[in-house]
Amino acid sequence: TTLEACRNAENESARDTGEGTKTTTSLLGTNSLNSLDLAKLLGVDPSGIEVRGKNAVVTQGINAVHRTERLVNAFVFCTSALDNDLSMKGRFGSGCLKIKDVIAFFELIDEELRRAVAPRKLGQCVVDDVEYAPRVNNYRDHTSKHCAFIKPYGGKNSFEKESEVRAIWIPQCFDIEPVLLNIPEVLTLLKSL
Repeated sequence: TTLEACRNAENESARDTGEGTKTTTSLLGTNSLNSLDLAKLLGVDPSGIEVRGKNAVVTQGINAVHRTERLVNAFVFCTSALDNDLSMKGRFGSGCLKIKDVIAFFELIDEELRRAVAPRKLGQCVVDDVEYAPRVNNYRDHTSKHCAFIKPYGGKNSFEKESEVRAIWIPQCFDIEPVLLNIPEVLTLLKSL
């Protein structure tokens, strides 16, 4: 699927309108920032920043800086680190497949997706676990995880029970839609549980 499709999913329990976003804010009150604090707040490499002297850079309140990252769209393949979990069966059905060779599995999907959509126009395949954390947080408490790998926890739209692992492919200057891949070879990499 795509991040945009996840944002607009018809099924309310699967919809995540904030998919692929992360907002970093400054702290409450008046704060004097060092070069590392400033780099975290701005989302840049700290080696390129030098702050000379105390109070050289000061923020006033959480709205002094309010930086939002939003990945416009990307292909996303979602799976879970859980196997045969009862809550997952209730949400997604009783079938559970174990990936026997994770690296070969994602290499195969990567190859077929590139063949199906645009061989030279997709960014690299990035596979990571999802971190269940607030999408809006201050620069000291915020995760360094890429915005495509952050999901909310708790409440009505709780996702942490899924223990999600996902792969993303960011398109390079072209529009994308969800795509169905028919990959018979993938069956050799799966085991029914």
